[in-house]
Amino acid sequence: MRTLLLASALVALPAIAHAGLLAQYSTDGGATFTPICSDASGGSCGSTFTSSNGLAFLAFGATSNSPGTATSANLFSTTLRLANNSGATQSLILSIGDTDFAAPVAPPTATLLNNIAGTVIVGGAANALSSIACIDAQNGQNACPTGAEYTTPVINAAITAPGAGSNTTTTPVTALAGPFSLTEYITLTLSNGALLNYTSSSDIVGVVPEPASLALLGMGLLGIAAVRRRTQ
Repeated sequence: MRTLLLASALVALPAIAHAGLLAQYSTDGGATFTPICSDASGGSCGSTFTSSNGLAFLAFGATSNSPGTATSANLFSTTLRLANNSGATQSLILSIGDTDFAAPVAPPTATLLNNIAGTVIVGGAANALSSIACIDAQNGQNACPTGAEYTTPVINAAITAPGAGSNTTTTPVTALAGPFSLTEYITLTLSNGALLNYTSSSDIVGVVPEPASLALLGMGLLGIAAVRRRTQ
């Protein structure tokens, strides 16, 4: 439902600008990138487009919650339909990033999560999909993987056969202060005729006290109050 709502709202292509939220693609292994869409930090953008090597994206969308909240900073991208109608196997890199995140920060600690999920309608022997997420403490635009302070391990999704699946990886964040940037770096290879959809999310999750910890804290406060009453 979230994917459908986001993608249906993000079908127009705004003018490309030097903005905080930027989605782009590369067909030469990351040497050069072509802009897909952009917006101010914390915004949303989207487009229906065909890459220069013939991969057709229907309702591609990207959004983030920059500057983040006390418990979460997130970045999200999706496409309702991705098809390779080029006549040959093609590869592409997607780079989606936003800047000016200010929270959550660490210490005490936080976790960077990277998740990718999707459904393969038409598979292919050459199909491959991998993803990483990066934090750049210098607040660089789409600074992944070069220059990133924190990078998640690579996750791979099985997309050679029809079906649905997902994969998640995490990495600890031990020291971070805003402003910083968050980037997804997604590598795709599709056989001719392959058809699928995907969603990718990157989240920095701050530590939230567990219920047991809150209960112990509450008991401690009650104990302090009781001692004070006895000494008054």
